[in-house]
Amino acid sequence: MPQAVVNPEELERFSQQLQHFSDRLKQQTAILNAGFSQLGSTWRDQEHQKFAHEYQQTMQVINKFIDTTDAHVPFLLRKAKRVRDYLNQA
Repeated sequence: MPQAVVNPEELERFSQQLQHFSDRLKQQTAILNAGFSQLGSTWRDQEHQKFAHEYQQTMQVINKFIDTTDAHVPFLLRKAKRVRDYLNQA
C-alpha cells in the first residue's frame, strides 16, 4: 500500500491559506503605500527621511515574501497533486 509523508489535503489547505494571505497582503500593501505617498507631501523633516528609509526597506522584505509565496503556492499545489496521484495508485 502506497504511503506518503505529507497529507495532500493539508498541503492544499495550507497552500490556499498562504495564497489568501499573500493576496490580502498585496491589497493592504497597496493601500499603505498610497497613504505613505500622501504623507510625504505634508511631512518633510529629517524624521520623515529616516522613517521613509526604514519603510522602504520593510516594503522590500514584504515584497520579497509576496514573490516567494507566489512562487511556492503553485509548487505546493503540484506536490499535493503528485502525492494524491501516488496514493491513488493502490
